[in-house]
Amino acid sequence: NSEQNYKNLQMLFRNMADIVPDMIWAKDIDKKYIFANHSVCLNLLGTDDTSEPIGKTDIYFAEKQRNLHPENPQWHTFGEGCADSDTSTILAGETCQFDEFGYVNCKFLYLDVIKTPIRDEKGEITGVVGTARDVTESRKAHLRLLESEANLKAIIENSLDSIWSVNTAYEIQYVNETFIHEFY
Repeated sequence: NSEQNYKNLQMLFRNMADIVPDMIWAKDIDKKYIFANHSVCLNLLGTDDTSEPIGKTDIYFAEKQRNLHPENPQWHTFGEGCADSDTSTILAGETCQFDEFGYVNCKFLYLDVIKTPIRDEKGEITGVVGTARDVTESRKAHLRLLESEANLKAIIENSLDSIWSVNTAYEIQYVNETFIHEFY
């Protein structure tokens, strides 16, 4: 009965982990996968099989992907940085956040990664569990917004017209240089 309950819980966890769009994994102290959900397999490691990562490292999958297109150095650049963040998490002994990025299948990918140590019953660190969310599009939108703001500011600052803005209480919020020279 206990074994059946364990198998049911294992299947429940697998199903929950595989339906979320975020990448979820666990690695042992040697940085070898002991669990990988469908999203991390498909979107980062380049496999459909969630059992393939077990016992392998990020470097294994990075090299496998690079070998698919050795003529293209931008095909796959993800891998080495992940191992460093595993080490950083283990050394910190606490939950850490990382911005990890690189090319996967020749497409730029930006991940918001959170990792935390796995501990045994004695409190010893035995590995790392992690999750990653693809924030590529929101990062691109943020960069476009910053660029747009910089362009707008340059236009306003270089205008020969007086430009100012006020809030709903008619308090001045912003004035350009021309305004300052004309009215002060």
